[in-house]
Amino acid sequence: MNTQGNNWPDISTPSDNSDNYGGRDRRQASKNSATPREHAANNTWRPLQLLNLYRLLISGGLCTLLVTESRHSLFNEINSAPLVIISIFYLICSLFYVVTISSQTPSFNKQVALHVVTDIIAITLLAHYGGGFGNDIAILLAVSIAGGSVLSTSRNALFFAALASVAVLADAFYSHTVSYGHAGVLGITFFATAILAAYLAQRIRNSEHLAEQRGSELLTMEQLTRYVIQRMQTGVLVLDGNNQLRLMNQSTQQLLAVDENNQHLCLDLYPDLKQELLRWQNDGRYQPQSLKMRQGAMELMPRFAQLGRKEENAGTLVFLEDNTALAQQAQQLKLASLGHLTASIAHEIRNPLGAISHAGQLLAESAEIHKNDKRLTKIISEQSRRLDKIVDNVMQLSQRKAIHTEAIELNDWLYRIKKEFCQSMNLNDDCLTILSHTSPYIAYFDPSHLHQIIWNLCTNALRHGQTSASQTDLSAVKITLRLDSDGQAYLPILEVSDQGPGIDKQMLDRIFEPFFTTSHAGTGLGLYIARELCSNNQAHLNYVDKDNTGACFRISFADTRRHHQAA
Repeated sequence: MNTQGNNWPDISTPSDNSDNYGGRDRRQASKNSATPREHAANNTWRPLQLLNLYRLLISGGLCTLLVTESRHSLFNEINSAPLVIISIFYLICSLFYVVTISSQTPSFNKQVALHVVTDIIAITLLAHYGGGFGNDIAILLAVSIAGGSVLSTSRNALFFAALASVAVLADAFYSHTVSYGHAGVLGITFFATAILAAYLAQRIRNSEHLAEQRGSELLTMEQLTRYVIQRMQTGVLVLDGNNQLRLMNQSTQQLLAVDENNQHLCLDLYPDLKQELLRWQNDGRYQPQSLKMRQGAMELMPRFAQLGRKEENAGTLVFLEDNTALAQQAQQLKLASLGHLTASIAHEIRNPLGAISHAGQLLAESAEIHKNDKRLTKIISEQSRRLDKIVDNVMQLSQRKAIHTEAIELNDWLYRIKKEFCQSMNLNDDCLTILSHTSPYIAYFDPSHLHQIIWNLCTNALRHGQTSASQTDLSAVKITLRLDSDGQAYLPILEVSDQGPGIDKQMLDRIFEPFFTTSHAGTGLGLYIARELCSNNQAHLNYVDKDNTGACFRISFADTRRHHQAA
């Protein structure tokens, strides 16, 4: 996906393994969360490197001044020989510390203490042999104490200040180059510098720790958000101000059938979706309409939300809902209400219906009934059985049990149902033909529901698929079960077709309506129940016009990838 020119995090990469977040993503999260600590550690050693660079410059400058015997205001008197030796030793220590810092051996705190103690000793000796502690030499000592206090603990900072104060007082006692009052002021200055530097350093460390903690929390929230968005059944798209795609989750790829190897997506490929988006952008009160993304299959309901304020034109958030799940919930509510109604209706109908049927049988067996009136008793019996069948179908529809979805391997399953159907209907094996590929096709469906659907469709094909040459010979009826995929291996389809006259085009809009039938013996509920069963299993049942080459009904099964994702 093209994300150039923006700072959006990329969540478009699909995750085929539902355990990836528990394995690879968790390891990545652990790696990322450790990065701030490593970064802080590197920043801790770097200030020590800078402090040592300052030490190198000071020691190197002193060596240059003393070796060339250049007089400088840093010293009141010049006693060259000891000063040169001390300066060279100071420079050698500074160079040695470059190696210890690079190897990070010994530990950081030990090195800080060693460096500051070296500064105090070297600068005190330089002051002693250079004529005493002037303002300039005292500043050098204060800078070393401040640097050590920043990099070390508060206790060590006080130790550095105390050591420097003792060194100044010792120099005042032995050399008398500085008064005790001046030495005391310098000691107070060293303590004040150490306390202030330690306090500021502690504040900085607390702020850094808080920033690191907040960064870790934000990183965790980002990963959690990405995980939730990826696992959402709702498709999520993020568009910029120019309606160019920036983000999409895995559900969007499945709903829009985006190839996993090519995640570049343009709204121009989906004109209906783009049109709904433009209408909503022109009128914020516009209610989007459902979109049919594949012929006779999935319907999507888009929802739009503005990112930021409208005048900023920050972009649009698009949600894509599969109407199949919503329709299934509505169907469950409808069936629950219908169940309560039909339970009472069935009780009220079956009692008088049984009485009517029984009375008709007794009347037909009566010796006093006229021969011509027996035709009326036959009508009573046939219509009573038809009405009883209607009640059974309605009860079956309203009292449907819970769905138990399983992974069905359709190739083997079709051959089993073919054998069962042919034996039940006393048909030859060549009456029912199965066309499929060698590759396995998996469908997630309730086996009992799929059995009822295929049995119903095959029964209709056997009843209505008779040609003029096979009106009295059911074995001459040809039924074909064709197994294929809707362009993708994860979208299996199953077609049941015959070689009869087909269905009149004027009736196509009504064939799935309840109680619509062209047969005097039918109830008009077979196709309706079959379609409802498909809908409850997130599949679709549609009629396919074959140009008068027979009737063909197609079952478009649910996207198998969505079941893998839900698992």
